[in-house]
Amino acid sequence: MRRTVMLSIAASGQAGGPCAWAATLTSNGRRKDLTGGSVNSSHNRQLWRALIEALNALKEPCIVLGYTNAQWLVDVMNKQPDDTYANDDLYREARAAALEHRLEMHHRADVSTQRDMARKVVLNPLDLDPADEPTEWQCKQADDTQMELF
Repeated sequence: MRRTVMLSIAASGQAGGPCAWAATLTSNGRRKDLTGGSVNSSHNRQLWRALIEALNALKEPCIVLGYTNAQWLVDVMNKQPDDTYANDDLYREARAAALEHRLEMHHRADVSTQRDMARKVVLNPLDLDPADEPTEWQCKQADDTQMELF
């Protein structure tokens, strides 16, 4: 299994307003950035989305060292699944996305690159109007050096 490092973050403009997520995957010196968000969401839902999208971007099983600035997300993903949680739909989706990988989550308060990426999406949400459909958007970006895993 290949080793991959995943950094994930979310940023919110205002409560119940635009929220964004960002994730970065690195392996063997290569990197892939992913971003997206929602016109009307919560910070916690976007943290879940960052984790899910990053895991789903991997095209083969990997050993994933995940880092996020949300200690609660680390705690939830590192323990055995035995409870229900707020945003249970996303919790189940994250657990399903993690099944084929060996995921080990860690807390890191200084995930500034992803925070900057997420804030750019929040501050300029692709000129979305909250009345427009769909309410979710995704603007995945990748560097020129594509990883074989993605």
